[in-house]
Parts: sequence; structure tokens; C-alpha cells
Amino acid sequence: MYRTDLAHEAVRDIKTFRHTKENLHGIHTTSVTIDAEQGKKIGKPAGTYYTMHTPDRLVAEETAALAQVLKRLLPENINSGGSPAGGVMVAGLGNESVTPDSLGTRAAKRVLATAHFKGHRDYRETFTNCVYVCRPGVAQQTGIESADTIRFSAEGVRPDCIIVIDSLACGSMERLASTIQAASSGIAPGSGVSNSRPEISEKTMGVPVIALGVPTVLDLSALAGDAPEYANAMVLDRDVDAQVRHFARVIGDAVNSALNPALTYDEIELLRGV
Repeated sequence: MYRTDLAHEAVRDIKTFRHTKENLHGIHTTSVTIDAEQGKKIGKPAGTYYTMHTPDRLVAEETAALAQVLKRLLPENINSGGSPAGGVMVAGLGNESVTPDSLGTRAAKRVLATAHFKGHRDYRETFTNCVYVCRPGVAQQTGIESADTIRFSAEGVRPDCIIVIDSLACGSMERLASTIQAASSGIAPGSGVSNSRPEISEKTMGVPVIALGVPTVLDLSALAGDAPEYANAMVLDRDVDAQVRHFARVIGDAVNSALNPALTYDEIELLRGV
């Protein structure tokens, strides 16, 4: 059986799962809710998973659709005007030096951190939510698991919610760099490529964790069968750098739109110092 991080692929041939299909800003979107018992059978954490099919690289439409999905997944107090005492931590996972694994760190770079504006007199009138940004790197570089870095940071700033962004693995060519997954389940980094690290979820962090990602690698055994020489082989697109740049922009801008909707794109870019 091939490895995949996409819930849509894990359940697509199982009739007991009910999928909801809709069109959000021109983007075909499917959602499925997996309970704990079902999750054990397919090896996925319980939660609601949204799958957005994005083969056409439509930046504005994809950004708007993902922002809409993200608002559905965020805790109610975040959507209803923010929680300045807590707010949201956005964590970009992965290794920036390895292109297929750099999506999370690149996307996090685009997210506007607002927590340091707290002392400004116009803070409440300007920002909807207090946002922290964390890029924990990978254990091979830091000696610290990403989950531990995020947990240590969260214990200090006490967010109401954590959003994690990471590169994913898939099992079909049509999904490779053509799908955005957003889930309320949290994430186990590296699980799709048999390099599973400690999970980042509400169970381990103590607050809701939303996971965003795009499959940037494909398990070759999904195409070549169970031949032993392909057991650990992964495939990536020749245009992976452009694809990662595109989705980093879409995800980063969607997070900004969902967390601080009163700000325009140009205002966000100005505040980020771009």
C-alpha cells in the first residue's frame, strides 16, 4: 500500500465515508469527517479534512477559498473578533534548504506577525487577532523536534489555536502539487514519507491544531506497484520550486486574510516590511 498524507486518498474507495462537495470561489472542494474509530482503520487522526483541487494555479481564487475554509476550522472566539490575550500561533514546518520540504517555512515567512504590536494604541482597531509566527526547523539541524519547539513556544505565549503548515506526500499524479489539504486533526510531520516525528495536535499541544499542506512528493509504489526496489522511492515534479513558491504564497496570504480580514494585501505587505 502506498503512503499518503491525504485523507481524500485514504478514504476514496470506502463507501462508508460521506463526502461533501462544493465550489468555493471557483475551486472544487471536498470535505470528509473522520471519527476516532474510522481513523484507526485508515491510519489518520480524527478530524474534518478539506481537500481543494487546484490544478490551474489561480492565486486569488485559491487564496480566497482557503481563507474561507480556514475560518470554518478556527475556534469560534478567533472568528468572532479575536482573543488578544491568546491569539493564534502559525508554525511553518520543514527544511528550507530542501525544496520539496520547504513549503511550511516559506509560507510562514508570508504570515504577518502582530503580537509585537500589542503596545500600540491603535492595536485593537487595526488587528483582528494576535498572531505569532514560529519556524522551528528540523531536528537534523537543531537537535530539537519541531513538536517540542512549538510546544515550548506555546507554553510561553499561550495561544488559543495553532496552525501548522507542512509539505505532504500523496499517492496519485493528479494530486501531486495540485491539492491543498486543510484539517482540524493536527499533523504527524514526515508520516507520509516514513519519517514520522512526534505529532502536533490538540492532544499534545493542549489547544486546537489546524494543519495546512500540499503534497510535493509522490510515493512511487503507487505507480510501480509493490516491487521492493521502489519501497522507499518518492517522486517530485521537475517544476517543484515554482510549485512550492506558488502554494507558499497562497497559504501565507490565506492565513493573513483569515486572521486579519480588515487589512488589505498592500497593508499586510507594508507591515511585513516587504
